[in-house]
Amino acid sequence: MPSWIAPKTGDSTEIDYVMREIDGHWKVVDVLYDGTVSQVAVRRSEFGSIFRGKGLAGLIEVIEKQTAALDKK
Repeated sequence: MPSWIAPKTGDSTEIDYVMREIDGHWKVVDVLYDGTVSQVAVRRSEFGSIFRGKGLAGLIEVIEKQTAALDKK
């Protein structure tokens, strides 16, 4: 059964959680938006591109900037 993100305005978005039993405990291993878009695949692609272009230090810098931007919301 999916979950939904329902903004104050606009359309709702379907969220599915991919679960896996690890060491006897169920854990979320991926999140699918609209039933098909894997967030693990999206982040792997995004971070891989940054890593190839800017190296590890550049990737860390980008992630820190993204994290700081979330704090401002």
